[in-house]
Amino acid sequence: MRDVTADNLSTVFNSYMGPDINPRLREVMSSLVHHLHAFAKDVNLTHTEWEVKAPGYRNLVTEVFPEDDPYLDQDTVFGVREDLVMRYQEMPAASFPAGFELSGSVDQPYLQVDFDLTLVADE
Repeated sequence: MRDVTADNLSTVFNSYMGPDINPRLREVMSSLVHHLHAFAKDVNLTHTEWEVKAPGYRNLVTEVFPEDDPYLDQDTVFGVREDLVMRYQEMPAASFPAGFELSGSVDQPYLQVDFDLTLVADE
């Protein structure tokens, strides 16, 4: 696992394209990733979006918001329901759980949020 940070995310992503990619496609994708990353940093995206799929159940697309988000009352696209506002807790790096791609490589505090999802069975 590479040491991915906010400062090198675009470079790391671009390195996954490999040497055999069409040069023009590499140029377009590199520019796209660079600009999307800059946009995300510039606007300080703060909520977490989820898409959950399971056989026999309807797909669920939802998001959760940190309770200290200064823009909670300004979400004009979907609105922020109270049950989607969560308390994020800062955790020490050493407490990052095993079994994830990042396990063993987290060296800074991270934010944790706990919530339950309920899926609806297909009809």
